[in-house]
Amino acid sequence: IPSGRKAVLDAYGDIIFRAWRDATGPCLLEVETSCIQNLIQACISASTPTLASALRQVLNSLHSQKRVSGVGAMLLRLYEPIIFRAFGAANAAVRRNALMLLLDAFPLTNPESSPEDMDELLTLQFTRIRDCLVDECPLVRMAAVEGVSGLLNLYWEIIPASTTALFLSKLTGKFAVTVTVATITTVSVTTVTVTVTVTTVTVTVTTVIVTVTTVPDLPVLISPVAPCCELAFDMSWPALRVKVLEGLSLLVDNPHAQPVLKKALPQLACLLNDPALK
Repeated sequence: IPSGRKAVLDAYGDIIFRAWRDATGPCLLEVETSCIQNLIQACISASTPTLASALRQVLNSLHSQKRVSGVGAMLLRLYEPIIFRAFGAANAAVRRNALMLLLDAFPLTNPESSPEDMDELLTLQFTRIRDCLVDECPLVRMAAVEGVSGLLNLYWEIIPASTTALFLSKLTGKFAVTVTVATITTVSVTTVTVTVTVTTVTVTVTTVIVTVTTVPDLPVLISPVAPCCELAFDMSWPALRVKVLEGLSLLVDNPHAQPVLKKALPQLACLLNDPALK
């Protein structure tokens, strides 16, 4: 699987789907637990992005068959005990693999569930994706930005407005920074005594252009209040800011998203002066 071409991986997935469709009794249970569920676990635990991507390609052949009776319920039954738990893993690679697999399988639903149960399950999936937008690992955040942009583009009309607003606020909202400025208040030449006052102020701004004049060798420290506030202004990883803009570029062509983006995009004007050339 790790070195397989896309056509070969698709063929593997198709073989597994046909085996599941035609199996009954103990054989069906064996296909589900020893084959499909093992592939899910292997994908989440994959040691390299290449292996994880190849395993997702195999599983995508099953995801694409959701309209076939019983497939949606089967996928939910096999994914549920594994994938949601993986988002709490200490290993960032596991969290990223789980996120990308959930995005490929989204939405995990059982068509026979009650509306209340289906809403609860979708809320759980949105919550896990939202948590990844503020993950401490920038690679997880990048995958979440790309995934959220794709979900909003595909499912804008059916995603709750409150969830859409929350996602967009994480991508484009205001940015909170803590500014610590050290200034000299008293200098005595005869005794060479220096009194330093350190002032810490938390401010919320819609731009991240800060100009400070200070005395040499006295530090000015500007740091986010959290590892990631709003991702368009995440100064820890330039590629993440680029990924936000790429995702918004995808949404611009979506007519359903345009009224909301008209209000959100002006907040990003300061990125025209971003130090990252991309």
